[in-house]
Amino acid sequence: MLFKKRISWIVVLIILLSCNSVVWGRSSHEVAIKIAEICRYHLESSRVTVNGDEVIHTIEVSVLNNSDRVWRLLAIQYGNSAGLEWSRDKQVWHRFDPQTGTAPVLSGTRSNWLRYRFFVKVNRSAGNAANLGYQMLFGE
Repeated sequence: MLFKKRISWIVVLIILLSCNSVVWGRSSHEVAIKIAEICRYHLESSRVTVNGDEVIHTIEVSVLNNSDRVWRLLAIQYGNSAGLEWSRDKQVWHRFDPQTGTAPVLSGTRSNWLRYRFFVKVNRSAGNAANLGYQMLFGE
């Protein structure tokens, strides 16, 4: 009888010690989290101002980028790009590339929905409207 009690206590002790070692052995974990790169833009507003023979479109864009990589926002002219110019400050005007019909209007790095503004000028001789598309590109 005493022998059976001793054996049962030894079995219980072995079970308890083995459970504790399993619990303590698994108390440490390594977690790796990878966050995907995000680069998004949102056209906030577009206003039109008529200045003599020119129509100036004011375009506001918000950009979100969680990466340190450089991004570029291209404006793409669909159709005839003659008489179409763009600017960041309404002082210095640049023409769209006549071969591709694109213009690198904005660029930057990490941002938290920062708001940018640029201007597109259309000469009345070319018409009053511009058909533009936009494309966001990542640099290296």
